[in-house]
Amino acid sequence: MGERMTVSQAERAAQAEQAIRAGRIVAIVRLPHLSKVEATALTETLVGSGVTAMEFTLTTENALQAVTAARAVAGDRAVIGAGTVLSVREVEEAADAGAQFIVSPDVNVDVIEATARRGMLSLPGAFTATEVRRALDAGAAMVKLFPAGPGGVEYLKALRGPMPDVAFVPTGGIDLTSVGDFIGAGAVAVALGSSLVSSAQDLSGLAARARRAVESAGGTR
Repeated sequence: MGERMTVSQAERAAQAEQAIRAGRIVAIVRLPHLSKVEATALTETLVGSGVTAMEFTLTTENALQAVTAARAVAGDRAVIGAGTVLSVREVEEAADAGAQFIVSPDVNVDVIEATARRGMLSLPGAFTATEVRRALDAGAAMVKLFPAGPGGVEYLKALRGPMPDVAFVPTGGIDLTSVGDFIGAGAVAVALGSSLVSSAQDLSGLAARARRAVESAGGTR
């Protein structure tokens, strides 16, 4: 096992978790490329619409620069994370860029522990009950149920039967119409990708979709 977090690091991770729970929507920004100007505009639009958590995936060109730009714009209004993080090196790079939480598509214990050492919240992706348990044992406070679309709401309910206290954040195959259903089934938040953020343009359309998502999730602004 890795080193334990200091109190201040634990507090920072808890603040990120609280922000995600409050807004109930994690906006996933997964685009081919993103300039600093575009990242700034997207962040201001999403935060201004009530979104309290944003994830920039490392599959996006200039993602780390976008994280830094987003942190500057969001301030204390929202938390900014890095997604599709696959290695300890990427955890370190994301932390240096200012990320406050780390999202992975799988349960990588090394990534979870490295995230904790840097005082960030870890959201590892898990699908089976065994994977969920492994993520929690490694130190994850929240679990990204991924992919959530194929199993749907009923699968989330089935997992929560024996694990009612797990903070599930479903993502993958979820659109705006099903946000309320997943929250109603016990998810603490829902992460939305292309159904919410499909491009860096049409900011008015993005704002409308974000407001609808936050309203459907019952988040607080």
